Amino acid sequence: MPLGVDGLNGEKLKDDVRTLGGKNGIQHFLREQQVEGLTILPSEILLPNDRPDFAMRRRLRALCKDCGTDSAIVRTSIESDLNGLVDVLPTIKDVPIGLLLGSDLAEVVRSARKECHSAVVKQFAEIEGSPYKPEKVSISITPFLRLKRAAIVTEHPNQNGVVLIDIVELWRTSDGEELQPEYTTYESLHNTIQPSRRTSTTISELLPSAEKAKDVLSRVRSTGYFTNDTALQLEIGFHPKDNRTVLLQVRQLAEIKRANFAVPTESPITINTQDKLYLRAFGITPSEGLRLSIVRCEIRGDYQRFESEHSGTPYILVPNNISAPLEPWECPSSSMKGYIVDLRPKPALPHQNTRFVQMALKQGGIAILAAPAEFASKLTRNSEMIFYSNGYQFVATPVEN
Repeated sequence: MPLGVDGLNGEKLKDDVRTLGGKNGIQHFLREQQVEGLTILPSEILLPNDRPDFAMRRRLRALCKDCGTDSAIVRTSIESDLNGLVDVLPTIKDVPIGLLLGSDLAEVVRSARKECHSAVVKQFAEIEGSPYKPEKVSISITPFLRLKRAAIVTEHPNQNGVVLIDIVELWRTSDGEELQPEYTTYESLHNTIQPSRRTSTTISELLPSAEKAKDVLSRVRSTGYFTNDTALQLEIGFHPKDNRTVLLQVRQLAEIKRANFAVPTESPITINTQDKLYLRAFGITPSEGLRLSIVRCEIRGDYQRFESEHSGTPYILVPNNISAPLEPWECPSSSMKGYIVDLRPKPALPHQNTRFVQMALKQGGIAILAAPAEFASKLTRNSEMIFYSNGYQFVATPVEN
């Protein structure tokens, strides 16, 4: 299994991830390597028993000033967030620089550590199967950039040479309140970037941003520190001052798998990604397919009702609305072996989708974003279907009662 530290090359990187966590450890390691063309903001890192002192507060104030900001962001991290715990561990954004001058910073750190010990985080880790000891969580404190644009870059785990790029426009009200982000999606096929079939009208304007984001992935891969049997997902910001790319996080999405079987061709319910229209489909089933119950619901969290009434029954989740903020308790059991989203909203991979895609793939299942209407409409509530996928073609066959 290449996920976890086994998907990393180099003992120093592995040690940093074990000690500082996936999120904090990789950032710390790559920052030390000073990779050409790769910008990573400086951080102060607290190990589990460390406390912020006056000297650290003074350094943080200088770091924030050098980065052109008056705030910091506090992130928690542990080894298992390298390939799990998506949006579960606490992050405290936009901590005013004034707090960094007194005892308030220590209170922010205490608050983050207390949340790491919460029952909901422990329960999530247990259900997901992620090893978790809250007393081993590290904390990084980094200058906070009020980004206007960001990117999510994802390597496809089943299609060679395919990279998915989501450009995220971040909007705020005049008083700083974050509004619903807007996504423009692209795919890179063997280094040629094209817009998704369904995307916004700002294609030409944002294409340079997509190219810059893809270059960050190339630079991370060129280090040789990440094995070629694990698909990566990167979070990238565009500096609000000069628009340069800033690497924010590297995580493992899934094990890279290839199939050598053909799916049944007689089914009318088919997605063929070889026509380059539906590349946001993932997963390889057994050649005999997966028999799954269809759980169509209004919001993601409605899966809980099905699991309580049909414990242990394998199913595929088809929510109508995924735009609501992701909650730490949203953690389906291993019975969820599929996740399908139709054209609402755009087929991006923010945390809301990444967590569920990752969970389905860990169970040997499938995930399809932006499923064509003719496919999604045939997934009838409370029915059963057999799903076949070789990573390129996705077929669903109704189960005859």
